[in-house]
Amino acid sequence: MKTVAIAGASGYAGGEMARLVSGHPGLELRLLAADKNEGRAIREIHPHLRHLPHDTFAPTDVDALAAHDVVVLALPHGHSGPLGQKLIDSDAIVIDLGADRRLTDPADWAAYYGGEHYEAFSYAMPELVLADGTRQRSHLVGATRLAAPGCNATAVTLAVAPLVQAGLIEPGDIVSTLAVGPSGAGRTLREDLLASELLGSAHAYGAGGQHRHIPEIRQNLLLAGAQAPTVTMTPVLVQMSRGILAVNAARIAGSVSD
Repeated sequence: MKTVAIAGASGYAGGEMARLVSGHPGLELRLLAADKNEGRAIREIHPHLRHLPHDTFAPTDVDALAAHDVVVLALPHGHSGPLGQKLIDSDAIVIDLGADRRLTDPADWAAYYGGEHYEAFSYAMPELVLADGTRQRSHLVGATRLAAPGCNATAVTLAVAPLVQAGLIEPGDIVSTLAVGPSGAGRTLREDLLASELLGSAHAYGAGGQHRHIPEIRQNLLLAGAQAPTVTMTPVLVQMSRGILAVNAARIAGSVSD
Protein backbone atom coordinates (compact mmCIF):
# COMPACT_ATOMS: atom_id res chain seq x y z
CA MET A 1 0.00 0.00 0.00
CA LYS A 2 1.58 3.28 -1.17
CA THR A 3 0.60 6.60 0.40
CA VAL A 4 -0.32 9.52 -1.88
CA ALA A 5 -0.22 13.29 -1.38
CA ILE A 6 -1.79 15.74 -3.83
CA ALA A 7 -0.74 19.39 -4.15
CA GLY A 8 -3.41 21.57 -5.77
CA ALA A 9 -6.08 19.15 -4.61
CA SER A 10 -8.92 21.70 -4.67
CA GLY A 11 -8.78 22.08 -8.48
CA TYR A 12 -10.53 19.96 -11.10
CA ALA A 13 -7.47 17.84 -11.89
CA GLY A 14 -6.58 17.45 -8.22
CA GLY A 15 -10.12 16.41 -7.31
CA GLU A 16 -10.26 13.88 -10.13
CA MET A 17 -6.90 12.44 -9.11
CA ALA A 18 -8.13 12.20 -5.51
CA ARG A 19 -11.21 10.30 -6.72
CA LEU A 20 -9.11 7.83 -8.69
CA VAL A 21 -6.60 7.30 -5.88
CA SER A 22 -9.31 6.84 -3.26
CA GLY A 23 -10.77 3.95 -5.27
CA HIS A 24 -7.46 2.21 -5.97
CA PRO A 25 -6.81 -0.92 -3.85
CA GLY A 26 -3.04 -0.36 -3.78
CA LEU A 27 -3.06 3.34 -2.84
CA GLU A 28 -3.94 5.25 0.30
CA LEU A 29 -4.81 8.93 -0.03
CA ARG A 30 -3.18 10.65 2.93
CA LEU A 31 -2.77 14.37 2.16
CA LEU A 32 -4.83 16.89 0.17
CA ALA A 33 -3.00 20.23 -0.01
CA ALA A 34 -4.29 23.49 -1.48
CA ASP A 35 -2.86 26.98 -1.02
CA LYS A 36 -5.91 29.13 -1.79
CA ASN A 37 -8.31 26.77 -0.02
CA GLU A 38 -6.13 25.81 2.92
CA GLY A 39 -8.35 25.04 5.91
CA ARG A 40 -11.54 24.87 3.86
CA ALA A 41 -13.72 21.77 4.17
CA ILE A 42 -12.96 19.33 1.36
CA ARG A 43 -16.63 18.37 0.99
CA GLU A 44 -17.52 21.97 0.13
CA ILE A 45 -15.43 21.84 -3.04
CA HIS A 46 -15.46 18.12 -3.81
CA PRO A 47 -18.78 16.68 -2.56
CA HIS A 48 -17.87 13.36 -4.20
CA LEU A 49 -14.98 13.02 -1.73
CA ARG A 50 -17.07 13.33 1.44
CA HIS A 51 -16.29 9.67 2.22
CA LEU A 52 -12.60 10.49 2.82
CA PRO A 53 -11.32 10.63 6.40
CA HIS A 54 -9.85 14.11 5.80
CA ASP A 55 -11.77 17.18 6.94
CA THR A 56 -9.96 20.15 5.43
CA PHE A 57 -7.32 21.01 2.83
CA ALA A 58 -3.81 21.14 4.28
CA PRO A 59 -1.13 23.75 3.51
CA THR A 60 1.32 23.02 0.71
CA ASP A 61 4.39 22.02 2.72
CA VAL A 62 7.30 20.40 0.87
CA ASP A 63 8.38 18.23 3.80
CA ALA A 64 4.84 17.02 4.39
CA LEU A 65 4.46 16.14 0.71
CA ALA A 66 7.83 14.36 0.53
CA ALA A 67 6.89 12.15 3.47
CA HIS A 68 4.63 10.13 1.18
CA ASP A 69 5.39 7.48 -1.44
CA VAL A 70 3.72 9.35 -4.30
CA VAL A 71 3.34 13.12 -4.75
CA VAL A 72 0.96 14.44 -7.40
CA LEU A 73 1.35 18.05 -8.55
CA ALA A 74 -2.03 19.26 -9.83
CA LEU A 75 -0.96 22.85 -10.39
CA PRO A 76 -1.04 25.36 -13.27
CA HIS A 77 2.02 25.76 -15.47
CA GLY A 78 4.66 27.89 -13.86
CA HIS A 79 3.78 26.55 -10.41
CA SER A 80 4.40 22.81 -10.59
CA GLY A 81 7.97 23.25 -11.91
CA PRO A 82 9.36 25.09 -8.86
CA LEU A 83 7.57 22.79 -6.40
CA GLY A 84 8.73 19.71 -8.29
CA GLN A 85 12.29 21.00 -8.16
CA LYS A 86 12.09 21.10 -4.37
CA LEU A 87 11.03 17.44 -4.42
CA ILE A 88 13.59 16.34 -7.00
CA ASP A 89 15.91 14.72 -4.44
CA SER A 90 13.16 13.06 -2.42
CA ASP A 91 12.46 9.33 -2.49
CA ALA A 92 8.85 9.94 -3.54
CA ILE A 93 7.46 9.23 -6.98
CA VAL A 94 6.56 12.67 -8.37
CA ILE A 95 3.79 12.99 -10.96
CA ASP A 96 3.31 16.41 -12.56
CA LEU A 97 -0.14 16.91 -14.08
CA GLY A 98 0.82 20.38 -15.34
CA ALA A 99 2.80 21.43 -18.39
CA ASP A 100 6.10 22.32 -16.72
CA ARG A 101 7.80 18.96 -17.29
CA ARG A 102 6.41 17.89 -20.66
CA LEU A 103 8.52 19.70 -23.24
CA THR A 104 12.10 18.62 -23.90
CA ASP A 105 13.01 21.65 -26.04
CA PRO A 106 13.60 24.90 -24.10
CA ALA A 107 12.88 26.87 -27.29
CA ASP A 108 9.38 25.39 -27.48
CA TRP A 109 8.78 26.29 -23.87
CA ALA A 110 9.97 29.86 -24.41
CA ALA A 111 7.79 30.27 -27.52
CA TYR A 112 4.56 28.89 -26.07
CA TYR A 113 4.78 29.40 -22.30
CA GLY A 114 7.68 31.64 -21.28
CA GLY A 115 9.48 31.72 -17.98
CA GLU A 116 11.92 29.13 -16.66
CA HIS A 117 12.18 25.81 -18.47
CA TYR A 118 12.50 22.77 -16.22
CA GLU A 119 14.05 19.47 -17.26
CA ALA A 120 11.40 17.16 -18.70
CA PHE A 121 10.18 14.19 -16.71
CA SER A 122 9.43 10.80 -18.29
CA TYR A 123 6.45 11.38 -20.58
CA ALA A 124 3.61 9.38 -19.07
CA MET A 125 1.63 8.36 -22.14
CA PRO A 126 2.18 4.57 -22.14
CA GLU A 127 0.04 4.10 -25.28
CA LEU A 128 2.24 6.40 -27.42
CA VAL A 129 3.58 4.33 -30.30
CA LEU A 130 7.25 4.96 -31.09
CA ALA A 131 9.06 4.89 -34.42
CA ASP A 132 10.44 1.37 -33.87
CA GLY A 133 6.98 -0.04 -33.16
CA THR A 134 7.39 -0.23 -29.40
CA ARG A 135 5.40 1.92 -27.01
CA GLN A 136 6.28 4.55 -24.46
CA ARG A 137 5.24 2.11 -21.72
CA SER A 138 8.66 0.43 -21.91
CA HIS A 139 10.33 3.74 -20.99
CA LEU A 140 8.16 4.18 -17.90
CA VAL A 141 9.26 1.02 -16.10
CA GLY A 142 10.98 2.12 -12.91
CA ALA A 143 10.53 5.85 -13.63
CA THR A 144 9.97 8.00 -10.55
CA ARG A 145 9.53 11.40 -12.23
CA LEU A 146 6.50 11.45 -14.52
CA ALA A 147 4.90 14.16 -16.66
CA ALA A 148 1.24 13.61 -17.45
CA PRO A 149 0.32 14.58 -21.03
CA GLY A 150 -1.92 17.52 -21.88
CA CYS A 151 -5.60 16.90 -22.56
CA ASN A 152 -5.80 18.14 -26.16
CA ALA A 153 -2.37 16.70 -26.89
CA THR A 154 -3.61 13.30 -25.74
CA ALA A 155 -6.70 13.38 -27.96
CA VAL A 156 -4.72 14.31 -31.07
CA THR A 157 -1.70 12.11 -30.39
CA LEU A 158 -3.64 8.91 -29.74
CA ALA A 159 -5.56 9.40 -32.99
CA VAL A 160 -2.71 10.47 -35.26
CA ALA A 161 0.55 8.96 -33.99
CA PRO A 162 -0.32 5.33 -34.90
CA LEU A 163 -1.12 6.42 -38.47
CA VAL A 164 2.16 8.32 -38.72
CA GLN A 165 4.16 5.39 -37.36
CA ALA A 166 2.47 3.02 -39.82
CA GLY A 167 3.25 5.35 -42.74
CA LEU A 168 -0.43 5.78 -43.62
CA ILE A 169 -0.60 9.57 -43.51
CA GLU A 170 1.66 12.50 -44.31
CA PRO A 171 2.75 14.29 -41.13
CA GLY A 172 3.28 17.61 -42.89
CA ASP A 173 -0.27 18.96 -42.80
CA ILE A 174 -2.29 17.65 -39.86
CA VAL A 175 -5.39 19.66 -38.99
CA SER A 176 -7.25 19.09 -35.72
CA THR A 177 -10.46 20.72 -34.54
CA LEU A 178 -11.50 19.84 -31.02
CA ALA A 179 -14.75 20.32 -29.12
CA VAL A 180 -13.73 20.80 -25.48
CA GLY A 181 -15.29 21.79 -22.17
CA PRO A 182 -14.19 24.84 -20.12
CA SER A 183 -13.07 22.66 -17.19
CA GLY A 184 -9.78 22.15 -19.03
CA ALA A 185 -8.85 25.73 -18.12
CA GLY A 186 -9.03 24.93 -14.42
CA ARG A 187 -11.19 26.20 -11.59
CA THR A 188 -9.93 29.79 -11.43
CA LEU A 189 -12.70 32.29 -12.15
CA ARG A 190 -12.42 33.88 -15.61
CA GLU A 191 -14.92 36.12 -17.34
CA ASP A 192 -14.64 34.37 -20.69
CA LEU A 193 -15.43 31.01 -19.06
CA LEU A 194 -18.60 32.11 -17.25
CA ALA A 195 -21.71 30.13 -18.19
CA SER A 196 -23.40 33.31 -19.39
CA GLU A 197 -20.56 33.82 -21.87
CA LEU A 198 -20.61 30.24 -23.19
CA LEU A 199 -24.24 29.11 -23.12
CA GLY A 200 -25.80 28.95 -26.54
CA SER A 201 -22.54 29.44 -28.38
CA ALA A 202 -19.27 27.82 -29.41
CA HIS A 203 -16.04 29.72 -28.84
CA ALA A 204 -12.80 28.94 -30.68
CA TYR A 205 -9.54 29.86 -28.95
CA GLY A 206 -5.82 29.35 -29.42
CA ALA A 207 -6.27 29.58 -33.21
CA GLY A 208 -3.52 30.39 -35.68
CA GLY A 209 -0.93 28.06 -34.19
CA GLN A 210 -1.02 29.64 -30.75
CA HIS A 211 -2.26 26.76 -28.62
CA ARG A 212 0.28 25.55 -26.09
CA HIS A 213 -0.30 21.87 -26.77
CA ILE A 214 0.98 22.13 -30.35
CA PRO A 215 4.69 21.66 -29.51
CA GLU A 216 3.77 18.69 -27.31
CA ILE A 217 1.91 17.07 -30.20
CA ARG A 218 4.84 17.71 -32.55
CA GLN A 219 7.19 16.21 -29.97
CA ASN A 220 5.03 13.08 -29.82
CA LEU A 221 4.83 12.74 -33.59
CA LEU A 222 8.62 13.00 -33.86
CA LEU A 223 8.85 10.11 -31.41
CA ALA A 224 6.42 8.20 -33.63
CA GLY A 225 8.79 8.64 -36.58
CA ALA A 226 7.43 11.75 -38.29
CA GLN A 227 9.75 13.97 -40.29
CA ALA A 228 9.09 17.70 -39.81
CA PRO A 229 5.47 17.36 -38.63
CA THR A 230 3.21 20.40 -38.77
CA VAL A 231 -0.01 20.69 -36.78
CA THR A 232 -2.85 23.17 -37.07
CA MET A 233 -5.05 22.83 -34.00
CA THR A 234 -8.15 24.79 -33.01
CA PRO A 235 -10.03 23.91 -29.82
CA VAL A 236 -13.64 25.08 -29.59
CA LEU A 237 -15.30 25.58 -26.19
CA VAL A 238 -18.73 23.95 -26.07
CA GLN A 239 -21.29 23.29 -23.34
CA MET A 240 -19.98 20.20 -21.61
CA SER A 241 -18.16 19.80 -18.32
CA ARG A 242 -15.61 17.23 -19.47
CA GLY A 243 -14.46 15.26 -22.48
CA ILE A 244 -12.89 16.07 -25.85
CA LEU A 245 -14.07 15.30 -29.36
CA ALA A 246 -11.09 15.62 -31.70
CA VAL A 247 -11.67 15.64 -35.46
CA ASN A 248 -8.32 15.15 -37.19
CA ALA A 249 -7.57 15.43 -40.90
CA ALA A 250 -4.40 14.51 -42.80
CA ARG A 251 -3.33 13.64 -46.31
CA ILE A 252 -3.07 9.94 -47.14
CA ALA A 253 0.57 8.97 -47.71
CA GLY A 254 1.55 8.65 -51.34
CA SER A 255 2.82 5.13 -50.75
CA VAL A 256 -0.62 3.94 -49.70
CA SER A 257 -2.45 2.33 -52.61
CA ASP A 258 -6.13 2.85 -53.32
